[in-house]
Amino acid sequence: TDLIFATGKVALDAIARRDEIASPSLITRVEQLYPWPKEQVAEVVAAHPNAKRIIWLQEEPENMGAWNAVKGRLYEAHGASHDIRRVSRAESGSPATGSIAVHRQEQAELLERAFSGIAE
Repeated sequence: TDLIFATGKVALDAIARRDEIASPSLITRVEQLYPWPKEQVAEVVAAHPNAKRIIWLQEEPENMGAWNAVKGRLYEAHGASHDIRRVSRAESGSPATGSIAVHRQEQAELLERAFSGIAE
């Protein structure tokens, strides 16, 4: 079982994908990024002692979005006990592709990596 933390619409997309493939992964939607909800995240992690991997899922490219702010908090609190990974689009100078077809393809690949544990 993986613990997947995400913010925004991608969390809803991940829930739909999880249900579609019957994955045992737990998805937690984090909407408060500052101050970081350390206690609430710790409660989710503690409630699932068999989970050894924490995944931060974000729709934005690696160099955008919340990952740069979140990773230190996750590693500080859970890095000794969990494998922590990020799943996001590749680093980019633009937050969007400008093509709905490409966006949908990238979104499908993003969700596939989240549930297969493949990080960038």
